[in-house]
Amino acid sequence: MADLYIYYDEKGPTDTIRITKNNEFNFLVSSDKLIEYYGFYLIIEDDNLNSINSAYKKLEESRKNEGGRELKSRSNLPRKKNIEKKGFGAFRHVHINFYNQLLDILIDNGYNYQLVVTNKAFSLISDILKPWIDWYEKNIGYIHVPLVEYTINKFLINEKESSSNFFEIIKQSQRKDIPVNVVLDELIVSFENFIKKYKKISKYKLAIENFEYIGRLFRNRPENEVLLGKVHEISSDDLYFGFDLLCEEAKLNYNDMIFCFDEESLDECFFKNKDKFKNVSEKNSITTVGIRISDMLVGLFGSLVDSFGIAVKADEHKKLNYLPQEFFEEIDNEQFYFIKKISKFLKLPNFIFNYFHSIYNDNLMSFISFMKVISTYKSYEEYERILRNNVKSLIEEHFKFFSSQFNDMEQKWMDSESYIRLLGATHKELYDKGYIRKY
Repeated sequence: MADLYIYYDEKGPTDTIRITKNNEFNFLVSSDKLIEYYGFYLIIEDDNLNSINSAYKKLEESRKNEGGRELKSRSNLPRKKNIEKKGFGAFRHVHINFYNQLLDILIDNGYNYQLVVTNKAFSLISDILKPWIDWYEKNIGYIHVPLVEYTINKFLINEKESSSNFFEIIKQSQRKDIPVNVVLDELIVSFENFIKKYKKISKYKLAIENFEYIGRLFRNRPENEVLLGKVHEISSDDLYFGFDLLCEEAKLNYNDMIFCFDEESLDECFFKNKDKFKNVSEKNSITTVGIRISDMLVGLFGSLVDSFGIAVKADEHKKLNYLPQEFFEEIDNEQFYFIKKISKFLKLPNFIFNYFHSIYNDNLMSFISFMKVISTYKSYEEYERILRNNVKSLIEEHFKFFSSQFNDMEQKWMDSESYIRLLGATHKELYDKGYIRKY
């Protein structure tokens, strides 16, 4: 079999996670305000590499400024605040033309990929809860870990006012030792306050039941205080676990792989500590076309997925979190077919693990649901008729797709957790053996 070249780049480095002054989760060394960490594995067979390299270099030459500097995704995307406000409606001809040509190069020549989306808040919460989860399962019994982590994650992302004291504790933990029990106590109080405030609102019935379940769990804790760690990072084990799943599903052979990653992204030890990676090299993006393409793609999808997360933050608790009407109304003919092209690119390899994400992935699900809605229409004229006559139906269709995806994900939780219970093992035992991802 031909060699496989794997190119990896990321958006938002994997260094220390912190909480910023406005209670957003961010990376210590990152200047962006992205909600998620994004990575993109671009997989190209040796037989296709020369034609892709040649075509992309021609595309670059047509776009480079007079200084001849390397093209970066940020120079070929709309301003972040415009994408957050309008979604695809922010893309102009200059952006669309470039990305259409790039996607055509890959579609015409062959590729595979994995888009990684890991919520920064989830990584932090997972690290914080891990010592308590390990103690609880060793001394008391099984915990439905995905439900606990997802519920807390969503609460902290959407209810910053109710959880302001929690944020303050985490900020303090980055400067001094803080017991885990202090965090558990604060979350119990935050949940109780939320329940009192919204117990009569039907929208929150299930959430309140989950808060009550977690509150009961949190009242069990070790007598010896366990201290929070001061450094919280995206888990390289988790990124590796996800890529390994794609390799198994797509029947990719590690022995055939030549792994190239941007010298400014993941640390080299991430790959070299894994026995399966045989041929790994740190590359300068200036000299490596595949990394430059990966940068363009992770920038595109990172900006889009984040915008779909920001757009659905509701101010009124009594209303469902529908996607704003502007995300549908701002789409013109060119943007419509650009969405269709992206849908074609994402679906072509068609493996389950072309996406790998954290348990909390509402933003990714919202983006995918939007793509599904738009892709159901064969032409812009057909879409425009619906837009003129009943834009509300588009918004409701998006919410239906989103809810369906969440229900599917929840069922997968239940199935996997049922299997874990049948094994009679703790999450730590299974993680240590490499059977489950980071928890």
